[in-house]
Amino acid sequence: MNVATVEQFIRGGETLRIEFKGEGRESISDREIYEAIVCLANTEGGVLLIGVENDGRVTGARPRHGTTTDPHRLQAAIFNNTEPPINTRVSIHTLDGQTLIAIEVDSYPEICATRDGKSLRRVLGVRGPECQPFYPYQHQSRRSDLGLSDYSAQLIESARWEDFDPLEIERLRQMIRSRH
Repeated sequence: MNVATVEQFIRGGETLRIEFKGEGRESISDREIYEAIVCLANTEGGVLLIGVENDGRVTGARPRHGTTTDPHRLQAAIFNNTEPPINTRVSIHTLDGQTLIAIEVDSYPEICATRDGKSLRRVLGVRGPECQPFYPYQHQSRRSDLGLSDYSAQLIESARWEDFDPLEIERLRQMIRSRH
């Protein structure tokens, strides 16, 4: 990712795929970063920009490792504090004399959580895009979106042998034989 792309994201504002985390008033914790990454991974993926306020003002990101931010260490911390481990791409940019951290997140092929079990997803809330809890009863819908649910493989507890059509069973046998 380059500075021009970062500027374009900032001009476009927050969306379901773009999250701003400002540190103008107070520093964000590592836990907040992990939660934002999980949130994006459980939706469509996207970019987390640290050092940009929700209104698009660039206030800068604090150094995460002493006097600098090591992108590889931050990437490793995210990987080690998410379940399943989420791979990201971390880059550091300077814009208007301020340091920004950009973290790219792909949409993940399964439901993700922080290491301590918090699962979030990005949705359109009352005030715009936001991360909200992703409850277990909502997971089935996400699994269907990802193509991970096979409804034909589910057991039907009340089914009896008499419920099956003998003609359809024979058609299925012939199809299996013809396709080996």
